[in-house]
Amino acid sequence: MKTAVKEACQELVRRPLSFPRFRLRAGRNNTKAVPDTPMASSPYEKLLELAHQRALKGKGGLAASVAEMCLAAKASLSERELGLAFEILRLLVGKVEANIRRHIADYLAERSDAPRDLIRSLAKDDIAVAYPVLSHSTVLRVEDLIEIVDECAQRHRQAIAVRAHISQAVTDRLVARDEIEVLTTLICNETADLSDASMQHLVERSLEIEAFREPLTHRKEMTGVLARRMYIWAGDSLREFIVDSFGVEPSSFETEGAGNQGDADAFSANGIAFLAFLDAGDMDGFERAFAEALKLPRHAMTVILHDSGPETLAIASKVAGIGKNAFGAILCHISGTEPASAYKATKEFKRAMRYFGQLDPAGAMALLDRLRIAPGQRRRA
Repeated sequence: MKTAVKEACQELVRRPLSFPRFRLRAGRNNTKAVPDTPMASSPYEKLLELAHQRALKGKGGLAASVAEMCLAAKASLSERELGLAFEILRLLVGKVEANIRRHIADYLAERSDAPRDLIRSLAKDDIAVAYPVLSHSTVLRVEDLIEIVDECAQRHRQAIAVRAHISQAVTDRLVARDEIEVLTTLICNETADLSDASMQHLVERSLEIEAFREPLTHRKEMTGVLARRMYIWAGDSLREFIVDSFGVEPSSFETEGAGNQGDADAFSANGIAFLAFLDAGDMDGFERAFAEALKLPRHAMTVILHDSGPETLAIASKVAGIGKNAFGAILCHISGTEPASAYKATKEFKRAMRYFGQLDPAGAMALLDRLRIAPGQRRRA
């Protein structure tokens, strides 16, 4: 059958044909071809008629042949002939196996003249079929992509995140889903357009997701303000890049921390109470009091104190109203290092103190709200 279809397509390219349209009349012992009217003007009309009648077996082979031989970029078809080819695919695409649908999707993904309804149907198919059109087809509109983001699976969103020049309306929707694999792909897609709100969200998420940090600093949307924020929890090599690229002054962090004497020198009531537990060696009482102050479950407090790193503890301490000196003392207790002065000389301690000094209560509360969700699954900062 493939040979017959190929010959018909080749003849079509050479010249338009006219021949009688036949309808198949099934008899008891045989099947007769009976002339019918009106006249078919091309082999495509004959293929369309056969597709309508379902008179050909192997619809998958027919669909694949039409896609490969007639929709390839080198095929030169008139508008009418191309419309007939698309109509054949409409009739057959829902009736063929997945590998044939993928074959069709591969061809249609590269065409800007493919019917939108056919592309939408393929885009919502299994990801093995949908991937080419989701990642490449220019026929899909913003509203189509948003609908797929909202209704389809994560792997569909991953494919959309690969697309060139994704609009903010779509990237905002992807960022709102907060799926790490999708966000990683999106951040690395330099042609995607990210809004200020999405960039701010991604920078804050980079506190926990280290893989976000480096590609974020290379995005065109990265600002000096956001880079300065990320500097607090960035590694040494990335800090050097931030200093060189965004003019961040490391000395400014120490200056700001020293300038806030009220916070640096005073112990809040909570700070004094929490340290009293630690001085008495009552870690259980300390965790319970801290959890109650933050309205967190006890297991979440345990994760924050022992499994999430000093920056996470800084967030919790800022929300609890603990002063800077008290926070430093708590850090020393938690580290278990003796004497405390040895821990205070470490880069980890100095980095945590800088971070604490940069946190504002509102920002710390927003970060803590995110830590309330599945705290046991949070990565070390």
